[in-house]
Amino acid sequence: MILCEHLTFFVLMQEVRMFKIKVRFIALINMVRTENIMNLTVKEIAALFGQNEFQEETLISNIEFDSRKITTGGLFVPLAGERDGHDFVNLAKENGAIATFWREEIHNAPKDMFVILVSDVADALQTLAQYYLQKVKPIVAAIR
Repeated sequence: MILCEHLTFFVLMQEVRMFKIKVRFIALINMVRTENIMNLTVKEIAALFGQNEFQEETLISNIEFDSRKITTGGLFVPLAGERDGHDFVNLAKENGAIATFWREEIHNAPKDMFVILVSDVADALQTLAQYYLQKVKPIVAAIR
């Protein structure tokens, strides 16, 4: 997600095969009003992953996989890289994260934030991006 002062673009890149040609789709979602930046609730996101026990209507204001860049009200996505992103959940929480995806086989999930259990964090991010894309119905351009 790229944030400007009063203008927000959500960028979703996805490669697909069409007519035997690999095409990369880039969706730019322009949201002029800042109150519409994310507009997803913890309950709505958790339901995507079959977790219907969440009753919390708390809004998620941003999604970030870099614990240093997350802001208040965000969903932390602990991707695995050189280090496992799960190791940075406390830093993300200190920086304002209120929720996190959490790989099911990882123990010691944080207790003082919303934890959304997923089988694979990267797949969960893709699922959430696809859901958000369907929800806001942006203009989509294909670039070859």
